[in-house]
Amino acid sequence: MKRTFLGILVPSAMFIAIFNLLLFVIGDASEFTASVWISYAFIHFAFLVSVISPLVTSGKRDFARQSNSSYFVTGIYFGLAFVIGLIFILVAPTGDGGVRASWLIQVILFALFVIAFAPICMANSHTNEELARQGREARFIQDAASRIKLLRDSVTDGNIIAELDVLSIAISSSSIKSSPDVRDLEINLMLQISELEELVDGNRVDEAVALVKKINRAVKERNRILQMGLY
Repeated sequence: MKRTFLGILVPSAMFIAIFNLLLFVIGDASEFTASVWISYAFIHFAFLVSVISPLVTSGKRDFARQSNSSYFVTGIYFGLAFVIGLIFILVAPTGDGGVRASWLIQVILFALFVIAFAPICMANSHTNEELARQGREARFIQDAASRIKLLRDSVTDGNIIAELDVLSIAISSSSIKSSPDVRDLEINLMLQISELEELVDGNRVDEAVALVKKINRAVKERNRILQMGLY
């Protein structure tokens, strides 16, 4: 993320720096009209928008892919704002008409940018939410599998080991995809695993074996519901 951002920021900042250097070396700032200063301000405003906007819309994960569309739209906006602003700087119109035209065109251009950029914000927000949801779903299977493995490694009773092996296979082969229909079932499964850990610590073998079988049935029921597509 940092490397991608700097890859855009550094050349953009150099471009703006060169623009300012040429403008104030070649031109006489004391003779700049109001329309020139308005155009100058909008060029820098567009530069800031083009750099900052992708940071606002993109999540930490998969930054480069998500920010491509953002930089494309903001890049077009900055390019148009710069060209239009440069025309007004070179022509330097005077009077109320020139001032009105210089800011009105830039305001319209920014409004069009907002209209084009808003769907990207919404799409990226949806993508980030989907990635977060997938991460939560994957963690359920990972956490359950790791806890059962730790239990398997800590017990010596053959009956419990056999049942834990069956349960471990059932969990490992389960889909990481979840749905609201199995959310309560998943919560109960994690609570039952916690209860199983207590039984194993207390060496309550018979109760532990019975609970492992119960958890195994619950895992199979979860998978059955997901396979039926009830979500």
